[in-house]
Amino acid sequence: GLYMAVLVATMVIGLVSLISVIGLADNVLNGDFKHRCEILHFSQPASFGKIAFSKYLFTTLGAILLLGAVTLFNGLVISGLFGVLFQAQIQFGLVAWLQTWIVVSLQLIVVASVVWLFAALFKQRSAQVMMLTFLVIEVSINLLNRAYGWQIPSPLRFLLGGTLHINQSTMAAQDLAASGKDAMSLIISQMDNLISGLWQAIFNLKMLLKLAVSAVLTLGGVFIYKRRELV
Repeated sequence: GLYMAVLVATMVIGLVSLISVIGLADNVLNGDFKHRCEILHFSQPASFGKIAFSKYLFTTLGAILLLGAVTLFNGLVISGLFGVLFQAQIQFGLVAWLQTWIVVSLQLIVVASVVWLFAALFKQRSAQVMMLTFLVIEVSINLLNRAYGWQIPSPLRFLLGGTLHINQSTMAAQDLAASGKDAMSLIISQMDNLISGLWQAIFNLKMLLKLAVSAVLTLGGVFIYKRRELV
């Protein structure tokens, strides 16, 4: 119960953080344009690389660190309550926080790279254009797959999905009961499989590929941001 409570609470806060990053990236890249002060800011004694790098760090690393601090405090409070009320072991709450924070942080990097690219391409309403673009792509892919039986993969599902897919290698409850294990042994076995399954879901080839794609999108956004007209 402690593990799942911290996991769900951290995921909820992480979802809010992911949504906030969408607006944050647009404001960081296009705030100067909206206030007609891009030329003034870019005329400061700092290279473009430092400007772009600082904006990207503020958008991603700042959000990740803030998310970690808020969710860690939240996880400690929940763990303390479960410890007092149910004598739960606090390490289950800390493991749940660490795993979920890593998952959300990696996903935040991917989302920030996509938003970064669209914010560099479109100075106004970049978030709306991004959502509309992915909606059109998803509808088109579904229609083509249904009409012609194709198996075109979904880019949105690749970028956002599958992170918390847990390996279904746990033993069935009836098998454990047949082997003579008691209820506590069943719970411990299921928890061990759940925790190890999440570690495997976090550190795998698909996540590495997603991070590589996000790096390409980020560099593309920097390239476009450097060459667009200043106002």
